[in-house]
Amino acid sequence: MDKKTKTGLFDELLEDKKIKNTTNLKTRIDRKHWYWIAIAGTLITVSFLLIYHFTKKPPEKLAAVKAGDVVNTPAAPNAPAPQAVSKPHEPPTSQIPPAQQAPPPEPVRRFADIPAAPNVAPPSGQNVKINYQSEATTYVEQMIMYARNTEKLLSVKQAFEKLSKPPKGDNPKARQLNDEALALIKQSRDNDALPILQLAYKTDPSDIEVVNNLAYAYFATNDSTTAKAMFVETLRLNPGRYIAWINMARMYAFEGNEYAATNCYINYYRFAKNQAVALKAIEKTSSDPHPILSKACAGAYQYISSVMIIR
Repeated sequence: MDKKTKTGLFDELLEDKKIKNTTNLKTRIDRKHWYWIAIAGTLITVSFLLIYHFTKKPPEKLAAVKAGDVVNTPAAPNAPAPQAVSKPHEPPTSQIPPAQQAPPPEPVRRFADIPAAPNVAPPSGQNVKINYQSEATTYVEQMIMYARNTEKLLSVKQAFEKLSKPPKGDNPKARQLNDEALALIKQSRDNDALPILQLAYKTDPSDIEVVNNLAYAYFATNDSTTAKAMFVETLRLNPGRYIAWINMARMYAFEGNEYAATNCYINYYRFAKNQAVALKAIEKTSSDPHPILSKACAGAYQYISSVMIIR
């Protein structure tokens, strides 16, 4: 191959290399061009988003508008004052017939341990004297007298609780006898239960359940004088024994002493563990056929509802 031919081939190769280099250069320039365009576009987009985020107003919170509310919107000049929106197709409450109105909520009742109304003096012939010689008798009489005066009643009760109590005896044996007597009482065999309860009382005079049941047995066998004495002994053991107070109330009622019976029912309610149940029992007994018993319960119920219960 001659020199001219070699030189020509070399020049062609060189030219071809230049073309390739130029093409590669353009390709690289084109790639850088689109790269910068993409970066610029991204920056512009982010800038717009940031500007929008920091310049937009937060949406105002709208309060719920109820029927009957006045909406405070800017009024046009000389515009009339906005009127309340009334509920459609619903008459005012005062025009609803009573039968359609919702019943008022039940009053919240709770016992108010406050000084009650002034004490009511017993009517003529209705004193609370108990024919029983015992240091406990005076306290029971005073608790009946002060049934409507919380402050004095609780003061007497506190002093009453300090009295000496009977000595303890054989309690398991006394309870066994008590259970035997109760089984007879449930069969309406009060006369048979009485001697058993007398023995139980001698066995353990400190058992309040035995003493209370013995008092009931005397009452059931028409010996109200001894029954009252035994209820006094029951209250000596616990002046707040509410079952003893309801039994005392019934005894006074059957004796015709409405005043003492009423006050005993008030004490029964005052010391009851469940006063709602006690009040219902008093209300139910107010319809008893016995005239004095029903009057005593009605009087106690009225007093408790009006004075001792906060509504």
